[in-house]
Amino acid sequence: MQVRCDLHVQRRAALQKDGCAGCHAGSDASATAALDLTSVGKDNAAACSQALRAVDLANRPQSAIIQAAVGAQAHKGGTVADAQAFTSALLGWIANE
Repeated sequence: MQVRCDLHVQRRAALQKDGCAGCHAGSDASATAALDLTSVGKDNAAACSQALRAVDLANRPQSAIIQAAVGAQAHKGGTVADAQAFTSALLGWIANE
């Protein structure tokens, strides 16, 4: 499967708005090591490549990047405010990959 790796504005906003970038963009070393979002908004291809490591293309809704953010998987950070909107935005991005 060819991966385009394009963090479209809507998906990028989901990662930033819901606070993922708050920890995963460099302010928390262990969070950044787990999911490095330091490139979001600067080098979206690099950020996308990092985010895809947490995606299960065979079972997209169960991807770690979604499950951790909505509270369905162990995650030392918080959860997103609107799990349905976040999941929808991420699944939209994953569908294009």
